[in-house]
Amino acid sequence: MMKALITAVAISGAFGAAVLPAAQAQPPALAPVVAEQAAELTAAQQKSAVLRLLAAYSSNDPAAFNTINPRRFVQHHPEIADGVTGLKAWLAAIPAGKISVTPVRVLSDGPYVMVHSLTKLPDGDHAAWDVFRFENRQIVEQWHAQQRDTPPNGAGHTQFDGATAIEDRHLTQQNKARAWTVLTKVFRDGDFALLDEPLWNARDYVQHSHLVNEDGAAASREAFRQAFESGAMEYTKVVKILGEGNFVLSIGELKLNGQPASAFNLIRFKEGKVIEHWEILPLAAPAAGAKNGNGLYNFPQDSLVPGTF
Repeated sequence: MMKALITAVAISGAFGAAVLPAAQAQPPALAPVVAEQAAELTAAQQKSAVLRLLAAYSSNDPAAFNTINPRRFVQHHPEIADGVTGLKAWLAAIPAGKISVTPVRVLSDGPYVMVHSLTKLPDGDHAAWDVFRFENRQIVEQWHAQQRDTPPNGAGHTQFDGATAIEDRHLTQQNKARAWTVLTKVFRDGDFALLDEPLWNARDYVQHSHLVNEDGAAASREAFRQAFESGAMEYTKVVKILGEGNFVLSIGELKLNGQPASAFNLIRFKEGKVIEHWEILPLAAPAAGAKNGNGLYNFPQDSLVPGTF
């Protein structure tokens, strides 16, 4: 398994009216009308706006781009320049019929909407993540990562199948804290003995990574331990933790055979334990060739300390 895993690593490349009290004979004097800032979009509205935008990549719906702030749109995709004009120029350069985005999972966390998708591009199918940040009802920032789609792993799982239902929204913060522990203690610090009960559902754990060919915690523990101990994989930093309910997306930096790469890990929790995992590990594009200077990560800073998400 070790040789196959290292080889695989090498190629990984979303007014109510006031009611007067019954005993009050006359309404109170009206206060002066003061202009108020429009309320932020709901999570459902944000998701709807993002999905319409991604659909417009292939439908060319011009109104879909109105959700982007025309004065301030920060782009982190290295192939796309800043601003809505940059996004439109990138799309215009793709031959007709050669791009489509099929959302598989759509999550939201405050101002962020995260979309896990099957993205078709001229060079083939990709597993992709798009992260959008809203401010004052419009999109002001976008991050993107993609990795070439792979055949099902040895356990028969693809990069897309598995659970999609969002549950346990009241446990979002707890699950984000658990994900922080998983990513920092196990993968960053290398304590693979923790890849087991009680953090994981050791027996029923479902693994979608193309680097591991068996379900269950034991197979993943051994495969990743060997990859890290051999130097084929080194997880260096947790950049951002985002989540909704039972799903948590962790974005981080790592090295694959010494080359800088991104780590987009999606973890599903059930009853407080890791039960399912998806990942893409794309190699980082050289900064010198980027069409913007915003970096691949550079999220607005917030605390990653458990309990303060």
